[in-house]
Amino acid sequence: MPDIIVTDIIASSVIKAIEGGLEDFNDITIGSSASRPLAVVLRDPETQRVLGGAMGVHRWNCCSST
Repeated sequence: MPDIIVTDIIASSVIKAIEGGLEDFNDITIGSSASRPLAVVLRDPETQRVLGGAMGVHRWNCCSST
């Protein structure tokens, strides 16, 4: 039986394995995601300095934030 580990320290190899497996499953189940990044940016019009915002991804005609 596999080990179940709960942690707040997530190695990049773990993230890559989980995301890759999920993307493979989704591609097989509902088709290619054709994903692309999205951003909403709050920018000072005078200085062009970024004041804040949100980032996410658009997949399968929907989006999610990170």
